[in-house]
Amino acid sequence: MYPSYEYDEVNKLLQTVNEAYITKTKYNLSPIVGFDDITEICIKAQKGATLNMSELLSVARLIRSARILQKEISSTGDEIVLLKNLTSPMFIDVELEKAIGDSIIGESEMRDEASDKLYSIRKKIKQADAKLKERLHSYTRASNISKYLQDNLVTVRNGRFVLPVKSECRSSVPGLIHDQSSTGSTVFVEPFPVVELNNEIVSLKSEERAEIDRILGVLSEMVEASAKLLLYCQNICTLSDIVYAKYAFMIKYSAVIPSLNKKGYVNLIDARHPLIASDKVVPVSLSFGKDYKLLLITGPNTGGKTVSLKTVGLFCLMTYCGIPIPCKQGSEIAVYDGVYCDIGDEQSILSSLSTFSSHIVNIKNITEKITGNSLVLLDEVGGGTDPSEGAALAVGIIKYLGLMGTRGILTTHYGELKEYAMLSDNIMNACMQFDEDTLSPTYKLILGLPGVSNALKIAENLGISDYILREAKNSLDNEKVQFENVLSNAEKVKSDALKEREHYSALCAEVEKERNLFIADRAALKIKLEKINDNARLEIKRIVTNNVERAEEIIDEMKELAKKADSQAIFEARKKMKELQDLQYFAEKEQPLSVGKPLKADDAKVGVKVILRNIGTVGEIKSLPDKKGMLEVLSGSAVICTDIKELSLAESESPRKKSEIKAPRKNVTESAPSINEIKVIGMTVSEAIEVIFPYIMSGISKNITLKIVHGKGTGALGKGIQQFLKKQKEVKSVRYGRYGEGDTGVTFAEIY
Repeated sequence: MYPSYEYDEVNKLLQTVNEAYITKTKYNLSPIVGFDDITEICIKAQKGATLNMSELLSVARLIRSARILQKEISSTGDEIVLLKNLTSPMFIDVELEKAIGDSIIGESEMRDEASDKLYSIRKKIKQADAKLKERLHSYTRASNISKYLQDNLVTVRNGRFVLPVKSECRSSVPGLIHDQSSTGSTVFVEPFPVVELNNEIVSLKSEERAEIDRILGVLSEMVEASAKLLLYCQNICTLSDIVYAKYAFMIKYSAVIPSLNKKGYVNLIDARHPLIASDKVVPVSLSFGKDYKLLLITGPNTGGKTVSLKTVGLFCLMTYCGIPIPCKQGSEIAVYDGVYCDIGDEQSILSSLSTFSSHIVNIKNITEKITGNSLVLLDEVGGGTDPSEGAALAVGIIKYLGLMGTRGILTTHYGELKEYAMLSDNIMNACMQFDEDTLSPTYKLILGLPGVSNALKIAENLGISDYILREAKNSLDNEKVQFENVLSNAEKVKSDALKEREHYSALCAEVEKERNLFIADRAALKIKLEKINDNARLEIKRIVTNNVERAEEIIDEMKELAKKADSQAIFEARKKMKELQDLQYFAEKEQPLSVGKPLKADDAKVGVKVILRNIGTVGEIKSLPDKKGMLEVLSGSAVICTDIKELSLAESESPRKKSEIKAPRKNVTESAPSINEIKVIGMTVSEAIEVIFPYIMSGISKNITLKIVHGKGTGALGKGIQQFLKKQKEVKSVRYGRYGEGDTGVTFAEIY
């Protein structure tokens, strides 16, 4: 591959890889099947040569690969455009693929069915072979012959079937001698009676070889006729294979397809050089070309300056080849008209150039070619000569790059360049971070601040003589030392600030994650409570409706009893009255809350009774609403934080809605306010559970006790209800009624 410096072409290359990603992830396709390079095979066929079976199988494999590629790509949706444009023009010679597949089994074996004639010849060979072997085996079974044989078996020599005869007995078995063993103890004899049969087999095999050659010739002519189309298919398969190889690289290195621009702007986020091991590489983030065109990187030796510079150049060239780059989403690459670099020691012994001279020659060539849309990468600019002159030369080079409007990255140790960059609007200082505690580089890039070389600190850490270090420090220029100390302190301050920012960024991310989980849980709980409340209301409505219908039946029955006016009728009427009173009490007990007017902010005062509409319970305001309208309500023993919009004023002064039944209540023992009574007498266990379940669920927000009247009967209903209640996590305790409470005809359940 060669990089393209044309924006549209680069964009096309990257989009093709993106389409490969879609075919793999969305459609789960693997369109590339292994194929061989058939260039030389096609040239051989075009010259009229006959191809062997192995070569023909290579042709068939290519056709198969092209056929699968075209078929799978064409099966995708409208979002796949470039790959379809690439593969659809291929002409797939399926007849040639089928002809080769129908004729050849392996690299040296042809099918019997390759032609009718070949099938007939091989059938005759099998028949003659069987006849010959039977004739020879008759010799091994005959006692007058087998005694002369070294082994009672038939073998082959020079393509003919023979018998192994002991050397001293060769005259006892008349025939043609074809070979003898290496020891001379055995001669291989073809008995005269089987010579004709052997001759027949040899003749048939000659015909077989001729027929195979003829078939190979026909197939070779077909390859010759399709040679140009086959080579075109091979080219398309190769180009497609390259695209999917880029996709494979993308997955292996967690690479991304960068955004492109024509404005000379490069922004790399957590770029990882692919040649550094994944467990050792330190991601680098940098940008240039927008607010400033040149980036000047300073810092200690082996600190990562050159790697950062090479990463930028490599990633640009990878992008221009359509290869995804190992960095994070949001990274951006400019399409330059050229990438020019001067990196490393280019000293040439052959041309008698010094290190400095080789760099100057290289920079001369670069400055003659660059434009305002070029990328220049200069490592240790101005190095290899007298520091003062080298620094002056480096400043001149930087000014020339600025004059041309060229973008680029430069590395240096020169303090003069750091100072120049600080005063220039066109250059951004950057440094490779240095850990003052361990006296070792961290390989992290910090923008906006020049770095220090830390040469003396590194030398001290490596154990160099104290005398040397002391003398070196004494020889340093005081102003330079002060400048370096300021830079060092500034670098440390910014490094510490970056560490703090990373720490708090991680904390913020964790808090945001927890917040999102809380919001999701609250929303799910609200939906669940609404569903439970709806179910409970429907169940209460069903029970009340049934009670009203039963009350009407009782009233009709009491009217009939009143007509009789005997003692038995009076007794029955009193029983009906008692049942009617129980129904009336139950209706009053289970009547849904009357929802008053929506609560206004002015009415939201501590102690005010309210109704929580979303869960259908009464509560008391415990705190005033905040700016978002959220306040606390005490409902039972639970404190609920809710929105004021979910509350209504409780109509505590207005009477509850009564049943239309006017019969007076007599001899009814009032239950405690926290006890709800449910009657399930005469129901099956499943029917009773269906009635009880809504009361359990509606008790989530308050503590209640259910009194379930099921009657004694056989005891099966009570046992079934209690088994169900004991499995519910909302149920605190379950017991039968005590003496005076209904005994085993009643079950009490405490609900959390």
